[in-house]
Amino acid sequence: MNQLKAYGYPRNDDVCESPLELSEVTFSSSPELLRELAKFLEEAATQIEDGAQHVHLRDQWSGWQQGGADLIVFRPAP
Repeated sequence: MNQLKAYGYPRNDDVCESPLELSEVTFSSSPELLRELAKFLEEAATQIEDGAQHVHLRDQWSGWQQGGADLIVFRPAP
């Protein structure tokens, strides 16, 4: 299994031009939303296997709302 890497941008920061590498990620959410995220990750893994370079939660989940955090799954470099 490959090592998990996490990246992110600070909220409301227009200066940061590339994502920062994070040492950990914390989700603050209801159990129902966590289950939706798990479904998204499973579907994103399949799309990555099928050749997608990246997949956005905001494009895949009808419950995503403007102003909410997006979750992006990205194909690692070989």
